[in-house]
Amino acid sequence: MLDLGGAPAAERDGHGLGPLLDGGDDWPYPVYGEYLAEATTAPRFMIRRGRYKYIHEEGAPPRLH
Repeated sequence: MLDLGGAPAAERDGHGLGPLLDGGDDWPYPVYGEYLAEATTAPRFMIRRGRYKYIHEEGAPPRLH
């Protein structure tokens, strides 16, 4: 949000999402996610980097998309 609001780089920590919002698909950083909600009995974990996404769910085979 700071990036989109025009805050100076020295005041920001992390990476701005502007390139993703502009339709860019060359995001160089990994994205991590965890899901534990309806119809789940254990957390599901996801790591995405570039065009690949790895999903780990307890009791299920690992998936790479």
